Amino acid sequence: MEKNRGEIAKTSMGGNNPNDGNAKHAHTNKHGQKAIQKPLTFWNEEKGQVSAEMLIIIAAMIAVALVLVSQLQSSAKTGAKNLDAKTDKAWSEIDKIGK
Repeated sequence: MEKNRGEIAKTSMGGNNPNDGNAKHAHTNKHGQKAIQKPLTFWNEEKGQVSAEMLIIIAAMIAVALVLVSQLQSSAKTGAKNLDAKTDKAWSEIDKIGK
């Protein structure tokens, strides 16, 4: 049994079996049985885990971002009101000059 596994490993890794028609693609053991190959995948079978600390850090970063966005929005609203007031004052001064 161990010999078959070794033979399968050799054929699946390099295709060194002289009985194979196409050594890189047709993988068989010495009994003519097709060798089982694992498909090549980008991700390993190991599962990624996120720790509780990482989740807390991510939640804190999201909270800080939300606070900053809300502050920027209120600053923008205040700035827009001030700009409107200054613009109205400037237009009224221009109108006075024209009369």
